[in-house]
Amino acid sequence: MYFVCCSPNFAYIVSYCSDLSVSSFFFLLSLHPHTGSIPSSIGHLSSLKTLSLASNHFRGPFPESICNITMLEQLNLSKNVLSGTYI
Repeated sequence: MYFVCCSPNFAYIVSYCSDLSVSSFFFLLSLHPHTGSIPSSIGHLSSLKTLSLASNHFRGPFPESICNITMLEQLNLSKNVLSGTYI
């Protein structure tokens, strides 16, 4: 399942996706004008295979909860202003 959304509220999108009951899905949100930090609730998306948040305006610490996404195969956070340690 691919998820595409134009909502400017990224935390809402993550919350909505957390409630989906699918075996796996792809989250592509590159080249959108999202700002702020990546919510730690992103780690609740345990069925996520691809997470692409490249070329947005995210700032702040790298959410360590991303490490909880055990099915994650591809991660692209390039062209944002994130800080912290990337594992």
